[in-house]
Amino acid sequence: MDPQQGKKQPVADAAAAPSLTMQAQAILLDCTGFDQGVDAIRSQLLSASVCEYFSRLLENHGLPVAEAVRRAELDKDFGRQLLKGERMGRRDYYIQLAFGLGLTVEETQSMLNFLGIGPLYALRKRDAAVIYALREGYTLLDTQLLLDQHGLTPLGDAEDAWADYVRGADQSLRTADMEQRLKQTHDFDALSEEMNDSTTRESVNTYFGSLLEARGLGRRQVIDLAGLADKSNLAFQLLNGTRTARNRDYYIRLALAMRLSLEETQSLLLFLKKGTLYPLKVRDAALVYAISHGYDIEATQQLLLDNGLEAL
Repeated sequence: MDPQQGKKQPVADAAAAPSLTMQAQAILLDCTGFDQGVDAIRSQLLSASVCEYFSRLLENHGLPVAEAVRRAELDKDFGRQLLKGERMGRRDYYIQLAFGLGLTVEETQSMLNFLGIGPLYALRKRDAAVIYALREGYTLLDTQLLLDQHGLTPLGDAEDAWADYVRGADQSLRTADMEQRLKQTHDFDALSEEMNDSTTRESVNTYFGSLLEARGLGRRQVIDLAGLADKSNLAFQLLNGTRTARNRDYYIRLALAMRLSLEETQSLLLFLKKGTLYPLKVRDAALVYAISHGYDIEATQQLLLDNGLEAL
């Protein structure tokens, strides 16, 4: 692999505005009904905010829209719509745009935070590889080759399953530790071999245990409240950390059953590395609305169905 050499210096940060997630969330919390909230997000928030943000980034890096899209290897119309705020895309597409725009790690994290789709998480192996590639000045192609070399899902595809850097229950790495390692290393292969790629059962078990204890709930009770009695063994394994679910809906069901607040639910999803609820997506907006208004499973399902959205 022969990546482009030379470190890039950060340009002025374009992320002065609060994240779109927080702005959209505030609209949903203040609206009188879910439909009105969705309309307000579309009409008041999306296009102008995203367009202005990317316009500053393009100006900072001296690139026209067409060139940034070409370097990101996105469809020209779709890529232009993302940069203009006319459409919202998956997290991977914005990471591709980071390479297309030539962003630094810091600029990429600010962009992802602004869009509300979660920063690159250094303890997750795939994100760590992307951080390494950005810091080393890799092209998009070099980055795809690095991901493929380590058996990780290429950018643009559906996100892969958990592949985390963890040393064990007693010596778990912190995100800051891994970020520091990524700054210091120029050999991702060696770093990858050094780290263990398993997620500890104990940390997930402890996390759920603390939530249950705070509410005086037992695991069987939560499984029933979550409507997962027909999948009780799976649900127990999720709570116990002996198994993970690719489908985030299971964890949202458990959050609703435990009557977690919106903040607690978002923290839970971040801890599990499932991303947060993203209220610029209509289905996630419905879930944000339901959780913030104290809906139970049945009421949440009805809200989804009433709006033509897939049930949990």
